[in-house]
Amino acid sequence: MTTGAPSSSASATHSAWPAENSTPPPATITGNLALAKRRAAASRSDRKTVLKLLNEALATEIVCVLRYKRHFFMARGLNAEPVAAEFAEHATQEQDHADRLAERIVQLGGEPNLSPKGLLERSHSEYIEGVKGS
Repeated sequence: MTTGAPSSSASATHSAWPAENSTPPPATITGNLALAKRRAAASRSDRKTVLKLLNEALATEIVCVLRYKRHFFMARGLNAEPVAAEFAEHATQEQDHADRLAERIVQLGGEPNLSPKGLLERSHSEYIEGVKGS
């Protein structure tokens, strides 16, 4: 008659690791190695994606810096001084964002793409010169 308790041979074969033995069973080692390999491959893929996205964000910030700088230099008229100051402040903030993104890209083992070639294509912002003053 069965009491529901596993037999001694069944409990030895299916015992939960870790028991008294500190070395995991071979199947666990193999499974962990396969999992580690999958995670490493995903990590490389994720890292590549993250670096691409960070470089796109960097391009966006650079385009914004250029746009705000142009507006700063082109501000004319009665209220030009405070308007120009506002554009200068925004340009400085965007440059700080770009610097921080470039630093993070390097921290992750990438290279910040500061090339003007393709800048607008990488950016998620447009460079709009605006209306020339009369």
